[in-house]
Amino acid sequence: MEFNTPVPEPKPIPVEIVKERHLLRTETVKARVININDFVRYKKSVAGRLAAADTVLNGDVVPGQEFREVSQELISTKADLAQTQIDLSSTHQELLNTRGELQKSKKEIGVLRRVIDWIHEHFPAVLERFMAAQEDEVKVSPIGGPGG
Repeated sequence: MEFNTPVPEPKPIPVEIVKERHLLRTETVKARVININDFVRYKKSVAGRLAAADTVLNGDVVPGQEFREVSQELISTKADLAQTQIDLSSTHQELLNTRGELQKSKKEIGVLRRVIDWIHEHFPAVLERFMAAQEDEVKVSPIGGPGG
């Protein structure tokens, strides 16, 4: 938008002089505008240019090249955010799947504990021999853990 180009002067506003007679036998002379559209267009043109100039002077508008660069950065950032949202969605799904697996494992551990408690209650000697065999196996295994 060019602010240096002069705004065209409006055409003269055609008016007609009207004499009005009143009940008190007095007369008033008034100028009545015949066509106001040209003047309204002129006012709007000047007001629009003033508003645009005021916006630029306040720094609310950036020049074209800066606008394109910022616009490109915003588009890139928007794409990055969309990709991040997709990544987060897949991570969320993985967490839900892991949570399901953990709940299944927790149930299995609960079942195994009940089985071990039942064996310990009904066959304590078997469980004690099993625990002793486990301790002996740990003592005999080479450095580095079982299966070494």
